[in-house]
Amino acid sequence: MENLKLRDSTIILENIDNTHEILQAMDIMVFPSLYEGLAMALLEAQATGLECIISDNISKDVFVTDKVKSISLEEDIIVWVSQIKKILKTAERERERERERERERERIYIY
Repeated sequence: MENLKLRDSTIILENIDNTHEILQAMDIMVFPSLYEGLAMALLEAQATGLECIISDNISKDVFVTDKVKSISLEEDIIVWVSQIKKILKTAERERERERERERERERIYIY
């Protein structure tokens, strides 16, 4: 972390008991693993409705929702970044639609 200068932009969580709360605060899970058995973290992420981008080295057994996108680790980093941006843009549009629905509900209740 120090060598990559990631200390200020990374949080390392150790033993926690509120995994679902942490996952619900996220927009996306990126999992570029070289190897995983049954990736429980990905199953938990999907259970909360989280979009997941994973390496194609991970077993297809973890594909339990349609929110998992698999990309080869051989792909250029641009492919990964492009997919991340696409998902984040979609998430932001959904948040904006939800804010608009909330404003509309407030206008209805004012009258």
